[in-house]
Amino acid sequence: MKAFTQELKLAANSLSRLPGFSITVIFTLAITLAALVTVANLNHLLLKPLPYPDAAQLHVMGQIATSKNGTVRHGQNIGALIQIYQNSSYIEKMAIIETGSGILISHPQQPRLTSLQVTPEFFPLLGARTHLGRYFSKEEGLDSNQPVVVISHAAWQRWFNSDPDITGSFADFAIGSFKIIGVLTPDFSSPQLFGNSQIDIWFGIDYMNVGKDNWGAHNNYHTAITKLSADANLLQLDQQLSSFINPLYQSHEQSEKETTLGSKLVPLKYKLVNDDQAPLLLLLAGVTALISIALINVANLFLSRAIEKQRTLAIQAALGAQSKHIFKSLFAESSLLISTALLLGLVLASWINIWLETPISNSFSRMSTLELTAEIILMSVAFAISLSILLAWIAAKQVNYNKLQSYLQASGKGTSGQVSSKLRNILVALQGSLTCLLLLGSAAVLTPTLKALSKPLGYNHHNIYSLSIATGGRWDEQAQIAQMIKPELDKLAEVEEVAYQLLPIMQSNWTGILNDAKQDALGDFKFSMVPPNFFSLHQLPLIKGRTFSPTSQMIRDEENTPNEILLSASLANTLYPDGDAIGKTHYWEEKPLTVIGIVQDYYSPFDTSAKNVERLYVPYYPIFTGFAIKTKGELSKEKVIEVIKAVDPTLVVAGFNSLEERYQRGISRFKLIASLTLALITLALFLAAAGIYGVLNYSVQMRRFELGIRLALGAKTHTVINMVLKQSFAPIGLGILFSIGLATLAYSIAHQYFPESIEFNIQSIMIALPIMLIVALIACYLPVKKLIKADPVKALRCE
Repeated sequence: MKAFTQELKLAANSLSRLPGFSITVIFTLAITLAALVTVANLNHLLLKPLPYPDAAQLHVMGQIATSKNGTVRHGQNIGALIQIYQNSSYIEKMAIIETGSGILISHPQQPRLTSLQVTPEFFPLLGARTHLGRYFSKEEGLDSNQPVVVISHAAWQRWFNSDPDITGSFADFAIGSFKIIGVLTPDFSSPQLFGNSQIDIWFGIDYMNVGKDNWGAHNNYHTAITKLSADANLLQLDQQLSSFINPLYQSHEQSEKETTLGSKLVPLKYKLVNDDQAPLLLLLAGVTALISIALINVANLFLSRAIEKQRTLAIQAALGAQSKHIFKSLFAESSLLISTALLLGLVLASWINIWLETPISNSFSRMSTLELTAEIILMSVAFAISLSILLAWIAAKQVNYNKLQSYLQASGKGTSGQVSSKLRNILVALQGSLTCLLLLGSAAVLTPTLKALSKPLGYNHHNIYSLSIATGGRWDEQAQIAQMIKPELDKLAEVEEVAYQLLPIMQSNWTGILNDAKQDALGDFKFSMVPPNFFSLHQLPLIKGRTFSPTSQMIRDEENTPNEILLSASLANTLYPDGDAIGKTHYWEEKPLTVIGIVQDYYSPFDTSAKNVERLYVPYYPIFTGFAIKTKGELSKEKVIEVIKAVDPTLVVAGFNSLEERYQRGISRFKLIASLTLALITLALFLAAAGIYGVLNYSVQMRRFELGIRLALGAKTHTVINMVLKQSFAPIGLGILFSIGLATLAYSIAHQYFPESIEFNIQSIMIALPIMLIVALIACYLPVKKLIKADPVKALRCE
């Protein structure tokens, strides 16, 4: 150990005289290690075991409704969920969950807290522990209607001032007053089954918005977590559950005719990470290519360094140093440089984590706390040690111990040792191949991402606000309350137009089965319940026909509800590719509806699937109280609250934000992926250019004497430049061709697993190849240009 410490001191002294070499190695590795650590850490956080007991046995209960013609729709039927929950013959441990929000009106800021409504089994199923109090008991479960609430540790600290005596006190929410019975420990993280937000509070299941006996609705607001035995057969259990719920479903009048309801159990971990793993794994693949490029650069520098040190090593050999001592000397240098790079890389990765924490947690599940894990740090240390040994070994292999002493007799002219031309060509080819491969892969990832970012919405989202009102559970008064509020909003000077709405335009994601005139199912389509001025307010063009009449809104009874429907252009084209949809009759929930208009498609950043634009519109009725408000300028939330309170002091503003805010939130994931990919491309190009330049500059320097003779004998400078460029481009060209073949193979494999995350087309090649060729051309041209500008006599003199 003492001997190696001495080697480290000698290495530090030697490297201090080579600042260019040392800084280049340290910063090249530090930046790439930071990128590798960051992306590896993200993948580790996403894919690490769930923090719940027996996590592998936890499954999410899904359902599939299949119509007679094979149309499949996903979504939960709450009636079926409850029947399974109440019958323990199939599932012994099960918790029903519904997403929601709780507006804390007893707090001055009236924050909107993210909430879940759950059955008592939820907490023990996930191994939750309480910091204060308790969680729900069996007596506070389904049909108990007990107004109790459990809060998260973070919510307790932020909104309840960490009150140690909070249990037993009451908090007023928009839906009523609830007794706080417990505060969970800070280590509990609720599964993010309805988005990436952390849960603040948990209510009892009795406060769900949808009735427990509703067999007609299929939506994504409910789900259930189950714990199965370790040897459970999912296929067999799904068949048993389907045989149980389908007859019950068929027997209810609310169910869709000629539609079967089946079960689909999915592992909880798959449910949580399935949509997120594709972009992160692709980023990891890109960073792996990036670190490979950096390693080739560093390996080239170490090879050059080994050749440069041969005279020093020869003196050491003459004084009795053995080959193992030479390896130790080189290892001391490599370990010193790489350990410094590792420390700098970990610091840089920590800074990147701070910068990424908010956008990452909003875009990916299980990323609420972004910090370097012990496993990733240990992996980084092991990688650094292995890399130090590898580079020292590669450099040592370039040193011929038996001939070291002969180098002492070498004249001052030329260089007594060189990196072989074959090895130099291999390094250049690898640089070009890996960089081009990374460019092609990045272009394939960027193509769908940039499409999503540049795709026009199809409607105006500027100066439009979405307002939702919490009525405190007064479901039967929604129409009356909405009609009282709208005229008051219209009076505001900042307001240009107001329209009733159930959900904001870009988040209207309800689906339903549309039948033809024979009442055969045509498919499961998204639908929106809209008022007549919905289209004019959002500037969503009506292509053909007309919109609903002004008297159609607020009518819910069977006799007076208009028998009208509008279709989006894509849906009309799907249903009637060769004809006119206007005047055609369809059935919606067993009611005949006539198509009266065709509306231009619009796009939602929250759903990029091709089916998203196939949409139908039915007359509005306020199941919930909400409004779309088009303004002449900025409208403050405070002014809206004043208006609402003047109408009815018991009403609460549940949500108020602009469509622009919603749009930015919807595209944040795409912006993040695009930013990370572009950063990866930029870094790869920089490293590739530096690496190719370094190798070719070394090659040109080895040919100084030859090129000096050519120039001294009258060779034209452009002839010499063309000759060197052709020779230099040969390995680069081979590398690029190899990368195209490898990229094609990689795409054919990756597209099977991530079909929506990558898109490889001719544009990807047309973008990637010119960039790579330009970078390679510059890297090839600069070394020879530098030599051409110098006096050829100096080259002949080896000056």
